Amino acid sequence: MSGVPLLGETIGENLGRAMSRFGGHEALVDVAAGRRWTYPAGGDVPEPPAPAR
Repeated sequence: MSGVPLLGETIGENLGRAMSRFGGHEALVDVAAGRRWTYPAGGDVPEPPAPAR
């Protein structure tokens, strides 16, 4: 493991940049399960759902 950052930004910063650039486009495709996820439009990260009680 290197102490030198490869991108010069955090994972969160990189994800935010990707969401801003590709908002509304596919982010992940699970072909076997037939599921697709998209980046949220506008670059806003949705809050995860509250845990079930």
